[in-house]
Amino acid sequence: MGLVLVDQPGLFGVADLGLLLTVLGAYMFAREAGRSAARGEALHLLWDVLAVALVVLATALPRVSTVVPATVATSFKGAIPAGLLILGIGALRDGGWKILAGLALIIIGFATYIGIPITAPTL
Repeated sequence: MGLVLVDQPGLFGVADLGLLLTVLGAYMFAREAGRSAARGEALHLLWDVLAVALVVLATALPRVSTVVPATVATSFKGAIPAGLLILGIGALRDGGWKILAGLALIIIGFATYIGIPITAPTL
């Protein structure tokens, strides 16, 4: 059983509240990532990943008509390439080996977005 989204003007539904909370959470994680990076802490990567995950979830929520875990997960899975692109761009700013990791994330995200299957090499 899921919550049906109501599309009436002037009505603030449960899905709208969930969307607002994910955007606010993403903002809080991104702000904390900036503060941690300014202090030189390595933990800022965790905050970046959490912020991007919440942004991707916020973009996936409006695409579902019924809020149940299965539909939200399917919509979230479809938005993962955008999240990889965002994480890749965020990793580029850190320098060092993270530039290569960022470029790999950007390439994987873009390739997944345009439909090129990415598979692990077999031995």
